[in-house]
Amino acid sequence: MGKFGKNRGTTIQEITVSCYIYILIVILFFALIKYGSRSWKSIETRMDAQKSIQLVKNTLRVELARISYATLVVYQPDDDYRHALCFKSALDQNDNFVIDEETGRPVWQKYLLFYLARPRAPALHPGATCLPETGKDGSDLKCPHKWLIRKVLPLEAPVTADPASLKPFLTEPDDVSSLQIPEAGVREARVLAQDLLGLTVTKTESATLREVTVSVKIFKLKEALATMAVGKVDLSSSPFTVELDCSVIPND
Repeated sequence: MGKFGKNRGTTIQEITVSCYIYILIVILFFALIKYGSRSWKSIETRMDAQKSIQLVKNTLRVELARISYATLVVYQPDDDYRHALCFKSALDQNDNFVIDEETGRPVWQKYLLFYLARPRAPALHPGATCLPETGKDGSDLKCPHKWLIRKVLPLEAPVTADPASLKPFLTEPDDVSSLQIPEAGVREARVLAQDLLGLTVTKTESATLREVTVSVKIFKLKEALATMAVGKVDLSSSPFTVELDCSVIPND
């Protein structure tokens, strides 16, 4: 009897406890996977936002530093959100700065146009039903739906000192792919950044100084969607709003 007593079978209680332990381990395992996935997604989202911000900053800094101040045209009326700036550039198709060997002066190759636009496709607007309320500088307060678009125009484009001459080129695309469709009078068009609140341009001119400052407000939309009701709160003072100020002193 003693011999058989030592080899008794597993009791119901032991099976139940084993099942509970197994289920707990499985739950903890999947919880760790979910937490790791969320953490990685959060890091990836922050990296994407930082790349977008850095791209805008670098592009504006490089291209504004070599502009012709005399040809700079700024469009930012109170009744139109599509703020824009346009100027002649001496960069050729290979991004080489072209200079006349005899005079040492830049040889202008094209116009560069930067402007804000909202895509017309509603599906591209997270929280698209929010009202486009604007602040004193024309920036959106609740809807980060603007894109920063860069266009290359030929020198023969009808751009004049009148800011209104830029309006025909300030088109609102349906989506990113629609910018690849040839547009009359436009050599190239692409989106530099999405989820913008606003853009302002300031020209400072005196007897000794000519300076151009471009301020861009970018909203980290993907990060914000997980923690706040975008479209219902004021974004101007949000920690997810990043303001870039790029100031340059043109060569001419």
